[in-house]
Amino acid sequence: MTAEMMTTRPRRAIFFISLATLLFEVLITRIFSVTMWYHFAFMAISVAMFGMTAGALIVYLAPEYFRKEKIAERITSFSILLSATILFSFLMHLAMPFADPRSLSGVVALGLNFTVISLPFVASGILITLLLTKTTDEAGNSTNVGSIYAADLAGAGLGCVGIVFILKFADASTAIVITSFIATLGGLVYRPLRLLARGQRRFALVASCSMLLLACIGGYVSTTGHALFRLLFVKGLPDRDLVYERWNSFSRVAVYDDLGTTPFGWGFSDALPKGIKISQYNLNIDANASTPVTHFTGNFDSVQYLKYDVTNVAHSIRPNSDVLVIGAGGGRDILSALLFKQKSVTAVEINDNIIEAVTKKYGDFTGHFDRYPNVHLVNDEARSYVARSKDKFGLMEISLIDTWAATAAGAYALTENALYTEDAWQVFLDHLKPGGVLSLSRWYGNGMPGEMYRMATLATQTLLDRGVKDPRSHVLVVKNDVSQGMETPKWQIGTLLISNQPFTDSDIVALHQVCQDRHFEIMVEPTETKDKHYDEFFSPDYKTHIASMVLNLSPTSDDKPFFFQMLSIMNVFNPEIFSERIFHLNIMAVVTLVGLLLVVLFLTISCILIPMILRAKKTNLAGSSMSFIFFSAIGLGFMIIEIAQIERFSVFLGHPVYGFTVSLFSLLISSGLGSLSTQSLSFGKLRGRSIFWAAALLGVLLIVGILTPGILHNFASSTTPVRIMLAAVILAIPGFFMGMAFPIGMKSVSKSLEHITPWLWGINGAMSVFASVLAIILSMEAGITVAYWTGSACYVIAAISLIRQQSAKTGQRLVA
Repeated sequence: MTAEMMTTRPRRAIFFISLATLLFEVLITRIFSVTMWYHFAFMAISVAMFGMTAGALIVYLAPEYFRKEKIAERITSFSILLSATILFSFLMHLAMPFADPRSLSGVVALGLNFTVISLPFVASGILITLLLTKTTDEAGNSTNVGSIYAADLAGAGLGCVGIVFILKFADASTAIVITSFIATLGGLVYRPLRLLARGQRRFALVASCSMLLLACIGGYVSTTGHALFRLLFVKGLPDRDLVYERWNSFSRVAVYDDLGTTPFGWGFSDALPKGIKISQYNLNIDANASTPVTHFTGNFDSVQYLKYDVTNVAHSIRPNSDVLVIGAGGGRDILSALLFKQKSVTAVEINDNIIEAVTKKYGDFTGHFDRYPNVHLVNDEARSYVARSKDKFGLMEISLIDTWAATAAGAYALTENALYTEDAWQVFLDHLKPGGVLSLSRWYGNGMPGEMYRMATLATQTLLDRGVKDPRSHVLVVKNDVSQGMETPKWQIGTLLISNQPFTDSDIVALHQVCQDRHFEIMVEPTETKDKHYDEFFSPDYKTHIASMVLNLSPTSDDKPFFFQMLSIMNVFNPEIFSERIFHLNIMAVVTLVGLLLVVLFLTISCILIPMILRAKKTNLAGSSMSFIFFSAIGLGFMIIEIAQIERFSVFLGHPVYGFTVSLFSLLISSGLGSLSTQSLSFGKLRGRSIFWAAALLGVLLIVGILTPGILHNFASSTTPVRIMLAAVILAIPGFFMGMAFPIGMKSVSKSLEHITPWLWGINGAMSVFASVLAIILSMEAGITVAYWTGSACYVIAAISLIRQQSAKTGQRLVA
């Protein structure tokens, strides 16, 4: 046995490789959200996992190149390659503008982009497969897969938390360089440097030190509000000059060097006085959403134009109120409340970078309105803040708040939103004073105002569940009128007003007066509507009407929180959805998702069949059918449950970032501990332990699935730290037993089928990719609960196949 093989450290190596891999995977979802559109960001997980699956299959198909005596050399080399390709693929992505994928050139460009991005994951897949299936311990024996897999999961778990902290202090390009540096550590720690060949040692050290130096430079540049490598294209267009830029796991917040002089916003009517001159910056979020940062000196004459914004219509019928603004943004809703002389303003904003920009960087520009005695600015998640608040409000405002941008969870979560569900609206109405108003403003498409229609059915169901017999008397709908002297645009803004008591005659008179003065159009009032659909949407039997519509307008709940996704999978191929009046970005998101499902299904089947065909004459697959089913089932089950829980806890914790970080960290760390617990498991005790594992896991999944919804409901008003700890415990218990599955399965084939373990690892990865898309579709169509039970059913199949496999082996030994 050579000294080279006796002094390897696979656990340390796989820890750093997995850490770098997950950091890069999450980073590209953030970057895709800025450079592309959010519905392409959730494709990042498929690109990542298929790249890793390809790496595993390369190891399986090239056994001579990856002989055990060459493993140490290969691991060092591929770690350096991983580091290099992380930086290379990022720089190449920056240089390639995003093109419309509905054209052939766009499809080609998108395919090239994803191919380049997949290169680091191929290198990572090769490394992880080698470390899990080919490495040896100090005695030259195959290392214990349980402890190595535990280190793998621990590195990935740290990565999902680490990215949140890295992006607090660095921009995305610096975070990429930090990730590249971490990747080099995998090769450096695998074996002592003295055992590396001189050239390889020198090259590895130069690569590692170079990345570390570049990361330090990037960290310094980040402190100045700029990036080490700036984005060249955003949403397919050249990026403009920036005067301010900050990244975090929520967003990229940027301010461009162009001071606006005219009022910005889609909610203004044509009554807005002409020639108004103001000063304002547009605070840009992920190169998509914008919120104005308005110059304010304390003179309210300079912001009188805000009265002509339809999002502010509720102030005219609920004057002298305590106002709660959900989503403070650049502060315009706060200024509006002050302009209307409201009693107090509490504004909740979850993104600390936005608060810092408005109150510090541009605090003098905005007049430090946050320092007014009747203004209270809160950095918190709004729904839980309201739920635990003891205050009651006369008016709550939610104006164009959404999470279209992919957060650090974007690849997993697909824009579920905790603010637009029946459960959330019940909380909001509970915290209104008698007669208080909840004001919600959304886009109003002239062809098909889907968001307003869905808010209508959501309001109806919320009121019905509160015992309201006539929902129509509790709602008003207003939109801005731009019909005089200009062409009607494709998009306007509509505002839905909901009260916990019927609107009074004086409310209606006040509304008519303000709408007449400011050219707003009343679409719904208690006795009249200007759109016949609203007559049905606000009636108790609204479900009959929406069943015949091409869009899914059913009310959203915490179990199906996808407010913006209005296209049912069953209608994807309906040509009507591609008409100009219906088709928009969120429709494109679902079409993309279905297309992705078909692609990954094809690639998953290919990853299974192609290696079988290529190695059919050289590999004996006899007795592998149960192993094939087992590794397929645990790949499907783990990913489906993981994504279902991320979606569930995104709603419970208030934001996909929290759901992603807590869910993934808890599942990966607890799974790592479960894997570690199998380290001392001997082959002779495998059958008994397999039965114990199956019974324990299925029992825990059953109990957690039944109890979790009620537990989350009872703790919905708890503080964020309490909810995080509760979520971690709920996730960790099944995670421990889920983590035992892979090492138990690998031990079961270690003697008879060791030669196909890389292929089985690849099958596990391929099924995980398919599950990542399937889980989202299941959640959207049937609900998060159904997705969870589907994942649990996969573990039932896994348990049966494992026990049958063990029984067959026991029978063979008895016959022998």
